[in-house]
Amino acid sequence: MERDMGTTLATKQDLQLFATKTELMALKQDVQLLRQEMVGMRTELRQEIENRFTLLVHEITTLRGDIARDLKALGLKMTVSLGSMLMLGFGLTITALRAWL
Repeated sequence: MERDMGTTLATKQDLQLFATKTELMALKQDVQLLRQEMVGMRTELRQEIENRFTLLVHEITTLRGDIARDLKALGLKMTVSLGSMLMLGFGLTITALRAWL
């Protein structure tokens, strides 16, 4: 009977060791599931960042075009304004010279 107790029956230490191994296996599975979830989240995050970056590039390109168009219009407006001032200056100069002579 003593021989059967040592070989066939489980002791308290045997049960604790089995419980610890079972807990470790469950913990290992939890870690694997967590790892898979994190990989999925990382993939989703990477895709979201790429999408936002693409939108920003599009926005910047659009703004660059708007700024170029506005600068061209401003350049034309400045040319007309300076031309008008130049003509007014010449007109006043000619009028002053005629009055003086």
